[in-house]
Amino acid sequence: MALADFGIAVLPGVDLSVTHSMTLLYAAPEVLRGGVGEQVCDVYSLGVTLYELLAGRTPHDPGHNLPIRALIDELLRLQEGPVPDIPGVHPSFMAVIRTALHTDPGRRYQHAGQMQDALARVIV
Repeated sequence: MALADFGIAVLPGVDLSVTHSMTLLYAAPEVLRGGVGEQVCDVYSLGVTLYELLAGRTPHDPGHNLPIRALIDELLRLQEGPVPDIPGVHPSFMAVIRTALHTDPGRRYQHAGQMQDALARVIV
């Protein structure tokens, strides 16, 4: 499984000699803080995508009328809160999504294969 992000965003204060691109609402907290994207970050983005497919919106949306730095700060604040339930989605499926969206990368699935295995065990 490959996950690609085609959005473009530039973080203020980031060295532009290195390319950084992302769609902010799908970016893992550690990436928003300036960290390097790794497989575990792709798992976070996949979790956001699954949530949006089921709910019709992303789990944490600070709105779009904010300057970029304020948007990032508000998104980081929202990501620290709980992932809202999605009406009609089985708790075991929500548990997989919540694990993918965990703010601590060490408590997230470490790669898409782990998430795939967890999804295969979901009882609905």
